[in-house]
Amino acid sequence: MKAAATFFPGRWRFNIEDHIMRLKISVWLIVLFLLIQLAQAQSGKNGLPFLKMDVDARAAALGGAYTARTTGAAAAYWNPAGLAAAQNLNFLFMHTAWLADITQDFAAVQLLHGTHNLALSVNVFTVPGVEIRGDKPTDQPFGKVDAVNFYAAFSYGRAVNEQWSYGFTVKYLFEKYYLESAPGWAMDAGVIYRGFLPGASMAFVLQNLGRMSPLQTERTPLPLMARYGLNYIVPFQVLRQNPSVSLDVQWVRDEAVYLRA
Repeated sequence: MKAAATFFPGRWRFNIEDHIMRLKISVWLIVLFLLIQLAQAQSGKNGLPFLKMDVDARAAALGGAYTARTTGAAAAYWNPAGLAAAQNLNFLFMHTAWLADITQDFAAVQLLHGTHNLALSVNVFTVPGVEIRGDKPTDQPFGKVDAVNFYAAFSYGRAVNEQWSYGFTVKYLFEKYYLESAPGWAMDAGVIYRGFLPGASMAFVLQNLGRMSPLQTERTPLPLMARYGLNYIVPFQVLRQNPSVSLDVQWVRDEAVYLRA
């Protein structure tokens, strides 16, 4: 009788925790569904293209298949749930030079790690030398200005247990074109699930859910994105390291579905 009394309470606690976890997952899915439906109400072609441009050289080398394996400061962009896997405080800076002197600068720093994981990030996209012209065509422009897109973000991530982690990012957005400018806001929300198979993880993140203030008379539509990622660490070594295989499926509203690997 003593053994039975010890066993059943333990089993009961396991069932309660299991039901609570399932309830949390269900609530997350319902919230994400409602947020997507809200965002779908916004129409128009996507603006602010820098929100779709990948950051971090390591992620770029993997073809952008980084949703399920991201950790540290880079997770502030890819999936804030990845902040929970960081082993120490870390910093990321990236400068990208495109054609026509277009530049993108991204910086992120993880300030806390452990039970609560916090990060700050900044992303600046600049298009220099935009010509200013009037209603009538002229040989020479009246002048030139820089077009600037920018966001500053706060990210939080936490591990629920050894398998589940979640996170969110809140962004302040800003766009400026000559004399016109507009602020806005957006958020990302993501989860990572590890351990359903040895060495495997999967993740889901919803990005750029929000809206801009009107620029003159119209709002710039944000590129709402959803990513689903898988990562698998193979159980053998190559050059003294365990290689991994990553795969992402990315959906961009009003555009297409992309496969990244």
